Amino acid sequence: MKKTTKLPYRISFFTRFQIGIGLILGLRIRDYRSAVRFMNHRFAGLPLSIRLVKLAIWGLKMSFIEIPNSSPWFSFPRNVSNTSHWLKDGNPYENYPWSQGEITVPQNVEVVVVGAGFGGSCVAYHWSKIGNGKLLLLDQSLPASGAAGRNAGFLTAAGGSYHGYYVYEPVRAYASKIRPELTDEQLDSIAKGFSDAYLKALTESVLGIHATIDSNAIECDLKNRGGFILSDKDDASRVQRALDLGAELGWKGWRRIEAEEVEKEIGIVGDNFAGLQEGTSTWNPARWVWGLIEVALRSDNVELYTDTKVLSVEPNANGYIVTTSRGTIFAKKVVNATEANTSEVFGKFLPGNDYELIRTHKSQAMYASDIIDGMAKGKAICLPLGWFHGQESGFLFGSDNHRVPASHANKNDPSRFVSMYMSATATQTWAPEKFRVIREWTGCVGQAPDKFPVVGALTDPGVFMLGGFAGAGSAISYGAALEIVEQITGNIRQESLWNQELFGVKRFLKTDSYGQSFI
Repeated sequence: MKKTTKLPYRISFFTRFQIGIGLILGLRIRDYRSAVRFMNHRFAGLPLSIRLVKLAIWGLKMSFIEIPNSSPWFSFPRNVSNTSHWLKDGNPYENYPWSQGEITVPQNVEVVVVGAGFGGSCVAYHWSKIGNGKLLLLDQSLPASGAAGRNAGFLTAAGGSYHGYYVYEPVRAYASKIRPELTDEQLDSIAKGFSDAYLKALTESVLGIHATIDSNAIECDLKNRGGFILSDKDDASRVQRALDLGAELGWKGWRRIEAEEVEKEIGIVGDNFAGLQEGTSTWNPARWVWGLIEVALRSDNVELYTDTKVLSVEPNANGYIVTTSRGTIFAKKVVNATEANTSEVFGKFLPGNDYELIRTHKSQAMYASDIIDGMAKGKAICLPLGWFHGQESGFLFGSDNHRVPASHANKNDPSRFVSMYMSATATQTWAPEKFRVIREWTGCVGQAPDKFPVVGALTDPGVFMLGGFAGAGSAISYGAALEIVEQITGNIRQESLWNQELFGVKRFLKTDSYGQSFI
């Protein structure tokens, strides 16, 4: 993108040197993990030696030229908060239900759901409508305290930054690895089949979310103003491939817009096109989770227990022994809705005891308390290496998506380099105006090897999972949760879009037939 105006400040050599050295000396292990992820995305297809050289050149340019050039326009207070913008006003379920008196967790129930984020709250909501028997929703902290309260606030109509291509690319790469005997045409057919199934399931899920918000009057600041995926010289071909894939498979609400419309819609001046997701919205994701739980708790069939850590889940003759920090529970069924925390308790229920099948990936977000003139409000804006969410009194923005050890899932460790890089991007993308970054935080999501969701029973038929959402959990978890509840109750709809040959975890056990139905 072209700069809207020239940056008027001249930066002294001393200031430039001070900023650059400060950034380099401040790098930590998490920054190097981010750098590897950036390198493999931006310089994909090149030999490792060349990628490393290009990464080093890029890093030096950012540290000593681009970030210092933009630095007069943004600032950081001495004590930047690492509390998410969505959680800044506190949590309505703080100390719930313990503040209500002397309470004990029930010992015998129908279902235990572990994790009260997007997935767990949706399971509780659907159970309150069609389930029978008691369901306990447990969280080691508070509802929406994990990824559900630390994300961009996008309700995406397609998942990821490249619409359906977001699924196509990793599915094709995974299929080519485990089924090397397949031709390019066969691999292409598999990837298209998975992508189409994903888009259909996600679209149904988003429609259900809108209907649930309306019917239950959930106040979560939903704004349906579209999502914009910007191209640049490096990523233009990938965005165009996503557009071509959508056109070929007949996906609605996904079209190309040219530079003139880009400027009109989101205030970015330049000569690059974008993909427009017409069904994408913005919202307050934490309030969505809290609203669902509020509705679910009106039912006698649902109870919530916060600050209750699940230590283990063990099968027994009548179901499962769920050992928690507040006592032991006997449940007939158990649902894993922990996403990035899957390996800790549920790893043994994954295929081949692969505790790392659901891999933990970390992203970062920031909040600036000032408005940038021209940045559209209430629209989801994705650049190739970051995103922006303009609001009435400030804006959220973020970047990064790197793998971390599962033990880091709950670690909140933002990178100042990422914050300054994206702050510089903001000043170079819109007309520069001064703003203060007052919050920076991280959140983790889970990814399967093919970056495709895992929805259904695990290797033990009484343990269920919805996860591996790879950053699109806000949109797809609603439909996935309904599928889980229907599987538990045995009332699966004939028109269900959640084909277990695709969404089921056992696809990782039958790798020799992965995607065979699409060939």
